Amino acid sequence: MLVATDRVGALPAVEVAAALGAGWRTERDDDLRSLPMSDGSGGVLAVLADASREVHLVPGPLGGTVPATIARRAGTAWIDADEVLGAHVVPGRIGEALSAGSSTGLGVLVARAVREGATRVVVGMTAAVVHDAGAGLVTALAEAAHGRGDRAPDDDPQAWPERFAAARGLLTDVDVVVARAVDDPLTGLHGAGAMLTERFGVDPADAQRHDRRAGSLAAEILGARRASDLARPAVTPLPVLGGGIGARAGGGAPSGAHSHGDEPARLDPSRTPGGGAGGGAALALAALGARLFDGADVVAAELGLDGALDVLGQDGVVVTSATEVGSDEARSSVMSGVGRRAAERALPVVAVGRTVTASRRELAPSGISASAALVPGRLPDEEPAAADPAALGRALEDRGARLARTWSRR
Repeated sequence: MLVATDRVGALPAVEVAAALGAGWRTERDDDLRSLPMSDGSGGVLAVLADASREVHLVPGPLGGTVPATIARRAGTAWIDADEVLGAHVVPGRIGEALSAGSSTGLGVLVARAVREGATRVVVGMTAAVVHDAGAGLVTALAEAAHGRGDRAPDDDPQAWPERFAAARGLLTDVDVVVARAVDDPLTGLHGAGAMLTERFGVDPADAQRHDRRAGSLAAEILGARRASDLARPAVTPLPVLGGGIGARAGGGAPSGAHSHGDEPARLDPSRTPGGGAGGGAALALAALGARLFDGADVVAAELGLDGALDVLGQDGVVVTSATEVGSDEARSSVMSGVGRRAAERALPVVAVGRTVTASRRELAPSGISASAALVPGRLPDEEPAAADPAALGRALEDRGARLARTWSRR
């Protein structure tokens, strides 16, 4: 059997897989392989078990420095944007980070990966408490290209063409992939700005103000991109392979990927899916030539999920997981990615979640054969059990044992 898991609540994917596997083995002596997965959100580097790691101190969203890791695997540098832009980096200062925070640290991290020889960089990215449309990131890349500081303020329109061109030059011949965990555009009714109230408890009026500021910065970046395009020699456009943003020749989407992307010429803050990841840092990287893909598909391709499924044989069983096995997860998540691929091979898939809120009919299109909840009904996040990793681990072990009794072919 294959245990291909995502995180469940506060429990990382690696520990979820270990707990389910331990429970299963108490009941059946099956050949079991664990393959912890990620959708590109915080903790993505943990599933790259065989990667080398370097920790760097980079600028935090509100000044100072924060530790952030570059993981290297098979010639690719991996970065977790949440280490620099996540809420845990600015405890008690989320409002300040949304108003004045900068994505500079992420730009410094990408620049270091490139300076150290990376020709492919994957950036895992989810929602962030920095909402500067990637302005700090572009500035940091430009500074790295120039080898000097950029003192012009982010809202100085005269500085952006040169700044953007320098940042773009640094990434020439570097394949940058954004493994996005969210598909929100940056602005608009369904954009990352509009989601700030739900995600971070921001007052709606403040959320609108942050949205307008991000939209203005994005307009400067995209305007600089258009100016940079006009200044570059005319070339025949490359085909967009696999539907990704800015796909490079010979470098299409990961197998089974759902990029939901636009070609670079059509980048739009209110329409480009995933552009709002990282508070717009994803859109800025796309403007610089990066490709945006569903994070679960990027990780699945990197870890060889298709190959792991191929070797299971007709008696194989797959167990996957999500915090909530719901309708959203059925559309786009580690769970749905695993389910779709397993269904192509006629393999049964059981999805385990802290709660299950989707019906079997809703789950069927994503290849999920059955679901199992750790607790009955909905478990509010404020209840202690919801945030207790030890309790979740015990519940997962118990569920693993019960699944073995039902689903093992032995």
